[in-house]
Amino acid sequence: MANRPPVIAITAGEPAGIGPELCARVAQRHRTQPWHAELVVLGDRDLLRERALRIGIEAAWPPYGEDVEPEYAAVSVWHHPLAAPVTPGVLNPVNAPAVVATLESATQACLSGSIGAIVTGPVQKSVINDARIPFTGHTEFFAMLSGTKRVVMLLVGGEIGVGKRPLRVALATTHLPLARVAFVASGDFSIQIVDSYSYRLRGRIPLRTNLYGPLRATLPTPSDLAVDPTIVVKLFGLTPEGIVVIDVRRGDIDNARTP
Repeated sequence: MANRPPVIAITAGEPAGIGPELCARVAQRHRTQPWHAELVVLGDRDLLRERALRIGIEAAWPPYGEDVEPEYAAVSVWHHPLAAPVTPGVLNPVNAPAVVATLESATQACLSGSIGAIVTGPVQKSVINDARIPFTGHTEFFAMLSGTKRVVMLLVGGEIGVGKRPLRVALATTHLPLARVAFVASGDFSIQIVDSYSYRLRGRIPLRTNLYGPLRATLPTPSDLAVDPTIVVKLFGLTPEGIVVIDVRRGDIDNARTP
């Protein structure tokens, strides 16, 4: 099918959230004003049909397949069955593996070239973590699956067209809140940055001198912030020469990467 349009994957997101309804709205819009692309939703077909009818939309939801001729102006479904029934607004960790599976399938298809782009529906990170699946956000998850060491989140806004340049903003921060950060002196001329919620190593801060034993962390004082407002925590560690104080800035946490 040489004339097949580009394929865009849409992950339905958290089944108890608004994602399935958003997919139904996309299907409705694509039927009346089709985009020049084949759209495929990754999610549970029965749930998508149920939630579409709930808001008064009848969508065909034909099955997706690389060897299946797409139906004109119809959004297809790459079926990923849920493990348990869903009540809107009620989170259930039992269904979290199916949510993660849609992201994995979309990523692998994108890496293989069978899908050209991924649009993600909103997920609830806490319920994925409750299912004992380490997950801090789409950005880090896609980076892990694709083996990408350095990623950024880019926001694009404004009008797009001939002679128009939309605003583009790359974010310097990641999904890891400071309250979840743990610092560990590793003895290899670095401080490990650990996500204390998922127990994942998020990166390292390089050091010139090795630290030994536990680290003590305190918040910066007003006088510290007057000198450098970017300091978020102060670490006290022990070296062979004595105690050292290390000022940790938000950029040290956000830009730290595992080797």
